Amino acid sequence: MSAPSSPVKPERLSLQERKMRMMQGPEWDLAQQLAQDSAPDHFGHVRGFDIGHIFSDRKTCCNAGVHRHTQAGIVGTPLKGCYSVVVSGQYEDDEDMGDTILYTGVGGRDDGTKRQTGHQDMGRPENAALERSMHTGQPIRVIRSIQLQRGPKGYRYDGLYRVVEAKETKGKSGYKICQFRLERCAEQPSLPT
Repeated sequence: MSAPSSPVKPERLSLQERKMRMMQGPEWDLAQQLAQDSAPDHFGHVRGFDIGHIFSDRKTCCNAGVHRHTQAGIVGTPLKGCYSVVVSGQYEDDEDMGDTILYTGVGGRDDGTKRQTGHQDMGRPENAALERSMHTGQPIRVIRSIQLQRGPKGYRYDGLYRVVEAKETKGKSGYKICQFRLERCAEQPSLPT
């Protein structure tokens, strides 16, 4: 005779959580589980997400702990450094060459025209986080905005990079910008094509 099994308690979810789970499906469940395993200030890869993993949107990427902000392109602190960046071509001075990225800092951009209309400085927390990473040498997760074959754009995790140069320079529109040179870390799988 076997022992009676204990009843399984249903998972308690708010209405909003149930709606999000229905919208996201299995990817949402995996992202939620793994995000709990990853501290917000985690450097390096996030367990469970290989290079080339595609996220349907920024919220899913955020919930997975790969880039913990749904809108900001830079996540980090001036004290510890930068944990991740999204490369999306939102700044006119950005240059993405695959293994090397010239990444423009935050500030002074007109959201409508995507042109610089004011100066940037290293004092902004996001820019200071990237500058700090140059000094610490900690790797930064890079997520690229990509156009999916069907439907809207997605976001692809492209691995770890290091900030090898941080400088203030004159941008294409004549304003001072904070520019960061990111180099892809060695011994990673090739970038997806």
